[in-house]
Amino acid sequence: MENLKGKRLLILGGAVQQLKVVQASKNMGVHVIVTDISDDTEAKRLADETLNISVMDSEALIKWCKVNPVDGVLNFCIDYAQHSHYKLCKEFGFPCYGNELQYNILTDKILFKQFCLENNVDIIPEYDENNLSNVKYPVLVKPAESSGSRGNQICHCHKELVEAIICAKQESRNGKIIIERFMIGKPDFEIAYFVNEKKPYLAYIGDRYSGRIEDNLNRQCICFVGPSKYLDTYLKYTHNRVCKMIEKLGLEFSPVFLQGFLD
Repeated sequence: MENLKGKRLLILGGAVQQLKVVQASKNMGVHVIVTDISDDTEAKRLADETLNISVMDSEALIKWCKVNPVDGVLNFCIDYAQHSHYKLCKEFGFPCYGNELQYNILTDKILFKQFCLENNVDIIPEYDENNLSNVKYPVLVKPAESSGSRGNQICHCHKELVEAIICAKQESRNGKIIIERFMIGKPDFEIAYFVNEKKPYLAYIGDRYSGRIEDNLNRQCICFVGPSKYLDTYLKYTHNRVCKMIEKLGLEFSPVFLQGFLD
């Protein structure tokens, strides 16, 4: 830790998710700089220095760092900031926990689903935007590349579908969308792996439960129970295929978080 004292670390994102990283860095004596377009955030209030540059504006961040040198850049819990993280690390020769191919696959839903299929991992069935006559409702429309659930819409008829496609394309950073079966009523679970020296180890698998319709929480996870009721099924039919897919992705040291449905 003595070697870290006084080092300057740029952290991408200033929300509550980044608080632990900011605090841990400060405990090591690191000078923490947080960038976020929001003026007043939890992580910004704790940081030593703040910027109002978007985590997606890699060119502006590179320009700032050339004038105000830093010793490292860290992205944590923000999928869409991975591209800026990679570009900054490449520009200044900093360590980076991923490469360009990995970041592309893990931030573009279309590329990720293609990667799953190439590795014999099941995906949610899709519909072709150019052939909507065979769509069976309800369906979920979402941008291929966006943050969180931004631009996602559930559709129960053709009119809603057409409107949702327009909205999703506006929210998608690459202009592409996905139309897939809405997995209503299917058991929902999440899985986490830790990759150590390129080998994935299952950390946990648990079941996700949504709230009540009358509370407007039917699309929100309000409870997580682990281990999952479907642990044995997952281990028997899916675990080995997912492990091989993670290994093929080439991650060396990394957590991997996945969500799925039992169908």
